[in-house]
Amino acid sequence: MELKTSNSTAHASYPTYPEGRTLLRGMILGAGIVVGMATSCVRPAGSQMTVKAPAQADTDGDGVVDSRDRCPKVAGDPQNNGCPLPPPRPQGVMPPVRNPEPTPPADKPL
Repeated sequence: MELKTSNSTAHASYPTYPEGRTLLRGMILGAGIVVGMATSCVRPAGSQMTVKAPAQADTDGDGVVDSRDRCPKVAGDPQNNGCPLPPPRPQGVMPPVRNPEPTPPADKPL
């Protein structure tokens, strides 16, 4: 068995400095993301997990939750199911009457 000799020098195929720096930054960033995600979900063994109740929406801001608000887009009175109160009527004024004349009975011809 003969050993071959060569006059050429061996060249390593390592990345150049800019390529190595980019590769190193990517590895550090990736490791940081993995560690951050893994440790954010860790809590001590046996500890209680606190669960917050979901916030109920009140779109119009009248203090009545939208699921119970009959007028969810208009602010109103909480005692009136979230709808605005009708305008106050002056004392002594009767509401308009649609048909002031009595209707004839149905069994009599006109």
